[in-house]
Order: sequence, then structure tokens, then C-alpha cells
Amino acid sequence: MTGKGLEPVRWRNGVLEAVDQTLLPAKLSYVRLKSLDEVCDAIKTMKVRGAPLIGVVGAYGLVLSLKKIETNDLAEAKRRMETRFLLTATPGPWRRLATGLRSPW
Repeated sequence: MTGKGLEPVRWRNGVLEAVDQTLLPAKLSYVRLKSLDEVCDAIKTMKVRGAPLIGVVGAYGLVLSLKKIETNDLAEAKRRMETRFLLTATPGPWRRLATGLRSPW
């Protein structure tokens, strides 16, 4: 934490850290996320929740995924991106909308 207040998300030494919301308000602790799989798990288990934070953490998840791609070919990098994991991490009925399935309404 800095003198400016709470940092809900921070990037430290190539690792994403986000406030573990399952421990609030009793304890302030950060979950360390090093891969897209870990980001998705944090969203699924509600350690990371709320649309704004899910969006920010999801974007960083893509960064973590892209760091593992070893190619200079943009088309190949896009092919290798693991965005499908982000879509499956979306909770509830929004998963259907995000993946293009019919709305349950």
C-alpha cells in the first residue's frame, strides 16, 4: 500500500496482485496471479469481483498470457491468445452473453 491509499490491483515484478475480496473486511490480503489460469480462477472463486475490477484484472490476465507467446508474427500471436479462458471465467448468465449463446431471458 502506498501513502495514497488502497491499491485494489498492483503490478509487482511481473506478477499481478489483487485484493482478495473473500477476506474483506476482516483482513486485507492480496492474491498473486502469475498466469491467465490463475486470473480466471480468482474470478471464478470470487476473490476478484465487481465489474470494474474483473475488467481490469481480466485485461492484465491477457498481458500475462501474451508474455508467454514467443513469436514476432502478430497473426500467430492472436491465434495463440487464450481469451477463451476469460470468457469461461465470466460468472452467471453473463457467460452466455459473452460467449454468444442465447440469453436466458
